[in-house]
Amino acid sequence: MRSNRIQPLLSLMTTCGMYDRSGSWVYNVGLPAKSGVGGGVTAVRPGQLGIGVYAPRLDACGNSAGGVAVCQRISTDLGLHFLQPLRPLLPAVAPSACPHCRPAWCSANRR
Repeated sequence: MRSNRIQPLLSLMTTCGMYDRSGSWVYNVGLPAKSGVGGGVTAVRPGQLGIGVYAPRLDACGNSAGGVAVCQRISTDLGLHFLQPLRPLLPAVAPSACPHCRPAWCSANRR
Protein backbone atom coordinates (compact mmCIF):
# COMPACT_ATOMS: atom_id res chain seq x y z
CA MET A 1 0.00 0.00 0.00
CA ARG A 2 1.25 3.47 -0.78
CA SER A 3 2.17 5.43 2.33
CA ASN A 4 0.03 8.39 1.26
CA ARG A 5 -3.07 6.17 1.57
CA ILE A 6 -2.45 5.01 5.14
CA GLN A 7 -3.67 8.13 6.95
CA PRO A 8 -6.97 8.36 5.01
CA LEU A 9 -7.56 4.63 5.49
CA LEU A 10 -6.91 4.78 9.24
CA SER A 11 -9.18 7.82 9.50
CA LEU A 12 -12.01 5.92 7.82
CA MET A 13 -11.43 2.85 9.97
CA THR A 14 -11.52 5.02 13.11
CA THR A 15 -14.65 6.97 12.24
CA CYS A 16 -16.84 4.41 10.49
CA GLY A 17 -15.14 1.01 10.30
CA MET A 18 -17.39 -0.50 12.96
CA TYR A 19 -20.67 0.65 11.38
CA ASP A 20 -23.14 2.23 13.84
CA ARG A 21 -20.96 1.19 16.76
CA SER A 22 -17.92 3.24 15.63
CA GLY A 23 -18.33 5.89 18.35
CA SER A 24 -18.54 3.43 21.23
CA TRP A 25 -15.73 1.40 19.64
CA VAL A 26 -13.38 4.40 19.67
CA TYR A 27 -14.42 5.23 23.24
CA ASN A 28 -13.99 1.68 24.58
CA VAL A 29 -11.28 0.15 22.38
CA GLY A 30 -9.49 3.11 20.81
CA LEU A 31 -8.01 1.38 17.77
CA PRO A 32 -8.75 1.95 14.09
CA ALA A 33 -10.75 -1.09 13.00
CA LYS A 34 -12.89 -2.62 10.29
CA SER A 35 -15.61 -5.15 10.85
CA GLY A 36 -17.10 -7.40 8.19
CA VAL A 37 -20.53 -9.01 8.11
CA GLY A 38 -18.81 -12.39 7.80
CA GLY A 39 -17.66 -12.12 11.43
CA GLY A 40 -14.17 -10.73 11.06
CA VAL A 41 -12.64 -7.75 12.83
CA THR A 42 -9.30 -6.20 11.93
CA ALA A 43 -7.87 -3.62 14.34
CA VAL A 44 -4.51 -1.86 14.27
CA ARG A 45 -2.24 0.15 16.50
CA PRO A 46 -0.39 1.99 13.73
CA GLY A 47 3.31 1.22 13.68
CA GLN A 48 2.99 -1.36 16.46
CA LEU A 49 0.60 -4.24 15.82
CA GLY A 50 -2.44 -5.62 14.09
CA ILE A 51 -5.21 -7.78 15.51
CA GLY A 52 -7.38 -10.13 13.47
CA VAL A 53 -10.36 -11.88 15.05
CA TYR A 54 -12.94 -14.19 13.51
CA ALA A 55 -16.12 -14.94 15.45
CA PRO A 56 -19.18 -15.27 13.22
CA ARG A 57 -22.02 -14.36 15.62
CA LEU A 58 -22.99 -10.74 14.85
CA ASP A 59 -24.39 -8.11 17.19
CA ALA A 60 -27.28 -5.76 16.35
CA CYS A 61 -24.93 -3.41 14.44
CA GLY A 62 -23.52 -6.17 12.23
CA ASN A 63 -20.18 -6.48 14.02
CA SER A 64 -18.66 -9.68 15.33
CA ALA A 65 -19.86 -9.89 18.96
CA GLY A 66 -16.91 -12.03 20.00
CA GLY A 67 -14.46 -9.97 17.96
CA VAL A 68 -15.56 -6.76 19.67
CA ALA A 69 -15.19 -8.37 23.11
CA VAL A 70 -11.74 -9.82 22.34
CA CYS A 71 -10.42 -6.56 20.89
CA GLN A 72 -11.71 -4.57 23.85
CA ARG A 73 -10.04 -6.99 26.26
CA ILE A 74 -6.72 -6.91 24.38
CA SER A 75 -6.79 -3.12 24.16
CA THR A 76 -7.56 -2.76 27.87
CA ASP A 77 -5.08 -5.38 29.07
CA LEU A 78 -2.23 -4.04 26.92
CA GLY A 79 -3.08 -0.34 27.22
CA LEU A 80 -3.48 0.10 23.46
CA HIS A 81 -6.16 2.83 23.33
CA PHE A 82 -4.74 5.49 21.00
CA LEU A 83 -5.71 8.30 23.38
CA GLN A 84 -3.97 6.66 26.33
CA PRO A 85 -0.40 7.87 26.87
CA LEU A 86 2.25 5.24 26.25
CA ARG A 87 4.34 6.44 29.18
CA PRO A 88 3.64 8.30 32.40
CA LEU A 89 2.80 11.93 31.79
CA LEU A 90 5.59 14.36 32.50
CA PRO A 91 5.12 18.08 33.00
CA ALA A 92 5.45 20.00 29.73
CA VAL A 93 7.82 22.43 31.44
CA ALA A 94 9.86 21.12 34.34
CA PRO A 95 11.34 23.61 36.82
CA SER A 96 15.09 23.56 37.06
CA ALA A 97 16.62 21.42 39.79
CA CYS A 98 19.13 24.18 40.59
CA PRO A 99 17.71 26.56 43.24
CA HIS A 100 19.71 29.45 41.77
CA CYS A 101 18.38 28.96 38.22
CA ARG A 102 14.64 28.93 38.79
CA PRO A 103 12.63 30.63 36.08
CA ALA A 104 10.52 33.64 37.14
CA TRP A 105 7.28 31.64 36.83
CA CYS A 106 8.44 28.96 39.29
CA SER A 107 6.34 28.89 42.51
CA ALA A 108 9.54 28.37 44.53
CA ASN A 109 10.45 32.03 43.82
CA ARG A 110 7.30 33.22 45.62
CA ARG A 111 8.40 32.17 49.12
